[in-house]
Amino acid sequence: MTRVFLCDDSPELRFLLRTFLEAEGDLAVVGEAGECEDLGRAVHDSAADVVVLDLSMPRSDGLAALPALRKAAPDLGIVVLSGFDRGRMAARALALGADSYLEKTCGMDAVRATVRAAATGRRNARSRRA
Repeated sequence: MTRVFLCDDSPELRFLLRTFLEAEGDLAVVGEAGECEDLGRAVHDSAADVVVLDLSMPRSDGLAALPALRKAAPDLGIVVLSGFDRGRMAARALALGADSYLEKTCGMDAVRATVRAAATGRRNARSRRA
């Protein structure tokens, strides 16, 4: 079972993501946040394998949170799900520690597949270091 943490300012989107991600039984949403404040601690406390992170929230900046999140949880899969076009924003997010970048216009199947891939990639990296 892959444990997923959702960070997006829209409760409606978090609800839809939770519903869709949990539908097949191999993904479980173990925590949610509407902003990035104390995100590292919340993700750690939830024992998440992957975080799905929005970059633009009214009171927090997901892009600025990436380096601290990566440092606090090096084995965490980080999937950015953003309203920004890929372009430069994706390159910046990946350079700051994200594993994947998806636009919010992508389909839910792409989100689910990317979450699974991020979890698998991080598990493989952990086992190579062990």
